[in-house]
Amino acid sequence: MRAALDGYTWMMLTSQLLVASSVYPNLKFNLDKDFASISLIGTVPFVQVVSPQVPAKSTGRVRALGVTSRKRSALIPDVPSISEAVPGYEMLGWYSLVAPTGTPPAVLAKVSVEVVKASGVDLK
Repeated sequence: MRAALDGYTWMMLTSQLLVASSVYPNLKFNLDKDFASISLIGTVPFVQVVSPQVPAKSTGRVRALGVTSRKRSALIPDVPSISEAVPGYEMLGWYSLVAPTGTPPAVLAKVSVEVVKASGVDLK
């Protein structure tokens, strides 16, 4: 990310980008070297699905086997949580904000506090 190191330029990262950087080694950026973390802004579970020909809970084009959160999703309550079969299982995608590496730590800290307040994410 080429930008002034003043705290006004941010980028949203997702856990999928972290995976992509492992699969595609020739990207023009390095997540570890080029970005400084501002804040986590949210997490989201996934739904494990299979082809409709596989016996499972049907949702139309695909069949849902389970959600990756510890508890069932309120959006699809008839689909079990994978943790019901594998106790303690949880896999969440995440969204975070980053700034260019070199942004002053005091700026990152101030922005982080304000983002956490605005997003309502409980980091405890």
